[in-house]
Amino acid sequence: MTSLLHELFLRKSIRPKQEKASLWSQITKASSCFNVCLMEHGCVLIVCGTASIHFQHHKKISRRRLELKKLRMILSLALILCFVVGCQDKEAMAEIEAIKAQVEVEEQNKELVRRYAEAEDNGTLLDIIDEIVSPDVINHFPNGYTKKGIDYIKKSNPQFYKAFPDMKHTIEFQIAEGDLVATRYIWRGTHKGNWMGIEPTGKEVTFTILNVSRIRDGKRVVEK
Repeated sequence: MTSLLHELFLRKSIRPKQEKASLWSQITKASSCFNVCLMEHGCVLIVCGTASIHFQHHKKISRRRLELKKLRMILSLALILCFVVGCQDKEAMAEIEAIKAQVEVEEQNKELVRRYAEAEDNGTLLDIIDEIVSPDVINHFPNGYTKKGIDYIKKSNPQFYKAFPDMKHTIEFQIAEGDLVATRYIWRGTHKGNWMGIEPTGKEVTFTILNVSRIRDGKRVVEK
């Protein structure tokens, strides 16, 4: 085999291509331990077994391609992740803003109920009633009696205030959810005037009120 290689190397410039190919075939058959690749211009590349330079070169290229493919996949996943996280962040922020807006409305509703109670205590309810009570307000009473319209409040409140001029609402707690406000009061007042045909007794009256108000567009529309 050495002589064949010698012939191919030393005389490659004067041998025709057919003869070179014949020599290459003889060399290949001569030994199974070597792979010989005939390159352009008669150049011979000798490699041992499967560990050839030519194979290693392609192996390196394949590794680089694989690495580039992995890198592209990682970058694609990173972009998708950023997009998803970004969308989630926007959705989370929108949800937070919606919750904040709802909390603000609920706090305003609780404040409106407190204003009503304070105005009753001060005898000034009629001054602000059109601002905080709907004209079509529905009043539900514990005995099952229902009265509709703001005029009922405008008529009954002055009479109640005359009978108990020192009345006072003490709010124990308030809970707001959506357009509803639940308020627990301790109501106190001294019976100093006629109330529903009962002459003044001069006694202090105390009772507990659990009131639920529905607020819509900044006004009380239902009272229970």
